[in-house]
Amino acid sequence: EEQVEQRNSSQSANLDQLDGDIMLTKRKRLVDVTRRSYESSLKRLATFFDSDPSTAHLVRRDEQSGLAVEAQHVSTQDVLRFFQMLRNSGLSVAALANYRSGLAYLYKESGTSKPADYDEELSKFFAGVRREEASERQHGLRKAQAGKKPLDFGMYQWLAHRLLTQVLDPFSHCFQVIMWNLMCRANNVAKLCFSHLSWHQDALLISIPKTKADQTGDRNLEPKHLYANPNEPAVCPVLALAVYFLVHSEPTSHYVFYGGSQQWRFSSSLQSALVDADAQEMLELYGLEAGDIGAHSTRKGSGKYACSGSSGGGPSIVSVSLRCGWSLGD
Repeated sequence: EEQVEQRNSSQSANLDQLDGDIMLTKRKRLVDVTRRSYESSLKRLATFFDSDPSTAHLVRRDEQSGLAVEAQHVSTQDVLRFFQMLRNSGLSVAALANYRSGLAYLYKESGTSKPADYDEELSKFFAGVRREEASERQHGLRKAQAGKKPLDFGMYQWLAHRLLTQVLDPFSHCFQVIMWNLMCRANNVAKLCFSHLSWHQDALLISIPKTKADQTGDRNLEPKHLYANPNEPAVCPVLALAVYFLVHSEPTSHYVFYGGSQQWRFSSSLQSALVDADAQEMLELYGLEAGDIGAHSTRKGSGKYACSGSSGGGPSIVSVSLRCGWSLGD
């Protein structure tokens, strides 16, 4: 009997371990950054509800996370009031969309069905906000272009040369040149591993196993080809990597750009390179301000440049879309 009891206890422990592993596996459908963003938006929602006696019953106090929203009691009108409060505080439709995603996450995680009129009413609200923002742009009350502006090729050439020869920052120079050639996001460059790099004849091959638009890696099966540019060394990806490896070598790391938050490190270095008189002169030449340029400007600029050729030359829009990881539709 004692052996049977021990065996049953062992089996129960194994099942508990498997249940815990199942929960961890299901949580991996979202990256930590996205999950933290959703949870942050839900904390603001809970604080909004808790601040008014008429909606305080919609939240409970959790010992671990503090205030938590009781999704099953929230009505569509409660949600609309929250979004209108955010809108009145000056948030754009893009920022509101992040909170909308957070609410979708709440309903999915809690296993609660949304109110019957939820999707229809929120669609009406967001349509009104988009039309309002378009009208504000029309009348000059809001910037005509949202987000960071694309980096023109001339500005990219100047910046690459500056990072390599004047600022003397091999990391930022390499990061910038690789991102331009891959046409990818900064976080994809930050997560490049040595195992993602290989050679085929005269081409440097770089694989990106997962992107924002392809979280499961089903579409990113082919590596991207990069080639040396001996005519313009400052924008040569092979030279950029060579110089970086000569200066930064960390054999114990499997990451090309080792260390935490490398995309933020690059973004900070990029802004620092745009503050002096020479930089201001170049920015004025291209009709830009330092705040218009960010890490994502490189990806936008490379895609724009690749599509700017005449009808008789340059890659097709399909090729550019595949390179950038843009959706081609269903």
